[in-house]
Amino acid sequence: MKNTILTVVGVLAIGVFLWWAGSLSSSDPETLAARGLHWHTKIDIFVKGESIEVPANIGLIGGHNPIHTHGEEPGVIHLEFDGKVTYADTELGNFFKIWNKEFSSTQLFEYVNGEEGVVSMTVNGEVNTEFEKYQMKDGDEVVISFE
Repeated sequence: MKNTILTVVGVLAIGVFLWWAGSLSSSDPETLAARGLHWHTKIDIFVKGESIEVPANIGLIGGHNPIHTHGEEPGVIHLEFDGKVTYADTELGNFFKIWNKEFSSTQLFEYVNGEEGVVSMTVNGEVNTEFEKYQMKDGDEVVISFE
């Protein structure tokens, strides 16, 4: 009886371990992380040369969105996901949706209405044309300009 109990406990322990180890990674090509992530991306926005402040607490009013800002770090986007995270979850456009602002290669929220201009974006000093589809990464420095 004692051997049977030890065998069952051992098999269960191995099963739990294999399940846990399998959850750490995923063969799903759309999955970035299986067990969450905590990243920070710095964003600066300029319209006609004027710096636009990224407000504190975007995504924190009325709840805790995994993509949000805090007051003590102006312009820092926090990506704090639990569980499975897809590459699409980290797209820059998600931040703007949470902020209730329009952003794409042709539009930079309300400042574009009626004005001619060009939207440009750099990531870590390099020109990037993915705009709202850009997948933010830890330590990124994103600069968006409308001129």
